[in-house]
Amino acid sequence: MERERNSLLIVDSDARRAERMRLALEGGGASAANGERAAGASWRCRVVRSLAELATENLGGHVMALCDMSLKDGTGIDALAYIRGAQPGLPVVLLCEEVNASLAMEATLAGAIDCLSRHDRLPQRLPAVLARCLALHEVVAERERMQKRLSQSVAQLADEVTQLQNMISNLEAAAVTDELTGVHNRRQLNMAIDQCWLRGERKGEAMAFLMIDVDRFKHLNDELGHQAGDALLRLLGRVLRDNTRQTDVVARYGGDEFCVVMPHIGVEETLGIARRIADAFEQAAAGYPTSFGRVGLSIGVAHTLISRPSHAAQLVAQADEAMYHAKRQGVRVMARGENGLLAVENGPRGDATG
Repeated sequence: MERERNSLLIVDSDARRAERMRLALEGGGASAANGERAAGASWRCRVVRSLAELATENLGGHVMALCDMSLKDGTGIDALAYIRGAQPGLPVVLLCEEVNASLAMEATLAGAIDCLSRHDRLPQRLPAVLARCLALHEVVAERERMQKRLSQSVAQLADEVTQLQNMISNLEAAAVTDELTGVHNRRQLNMAIDQCWLRGERKGEAMAFLMIDVDRFKHLNDELGHQAGDALLRLLGRVLRDNTRQTDVVARYGGDEFCVVMPHIGVEETLGIARRIADAFEQAAAGYPTSFGRVGLSIGVAHTLISRPSHAAQLVAQADEAMYHAKRQGVRVMARGENGLLAVENGPRGDATG
């Protein structure tokens, strides 16, 4: 069974020279030594004699091109440039009168896989020479394919790592975030209180804690429905984030109760933020019509400089106590002092429990 032959494109304006090379290659190199014939491949040759003919040639059917440097309408470098543009993967060998370092460098930079000198025995040696060139090209091409696959694998791995990191970040955020309101959850709140307390003790810094509750939230749920209640809680979360400092930790304590941990803060600034939160929420919640009037907040304030707690849990309990009394007495903001409770801002709301 005849072996399938490789198709070689010969680009040479010298018809006799091109024919000699064609006969040597298609005959397997009849006048070459036995060793060279054995090493050579069987070739099927196609000859074109100019750049103009080359431009009409279908390059996809060839495995290699052999271009002479002297063409009647250009040079072998011109032919090489055209082939590299039209069929980038087609290996090209250049032929010239005499190879020198400058020409070899030019050919290599242009993309040729080799540059051969035309000498008397070249036609007989071509099968073995081209077989070696083709084998070398395949090795280089396979290395490039492997490098491309490796780059793709590395890029894919980097993308998967990024996705994994994003997933971990999302899971970490979800672990410390209240799903409904987007503020921190009770777990993160407890960590923030302890960290803030320890920092305050270490650096001698004051801290404050706000306990915040929506007035008559149960009645609002019963009257407007749970979806309206959820929307109101989300609204409160936004109001708290917008009216506290970047260093403060806003968290949902549970139900309709929210907290703010406030590190390194003075008493007046704390009370000012509490008032601002109460005002902003009443304005934002004005669109919730209820039979009991406007929706408001009761805020309990505890500050280490005025309530003098001995530990973090006591600070939280003091703010909770102040919030409860604010709600019972219809006061928007109430602070826990060392000697009792202090109404910071009164409101004509009456009992705001429920």
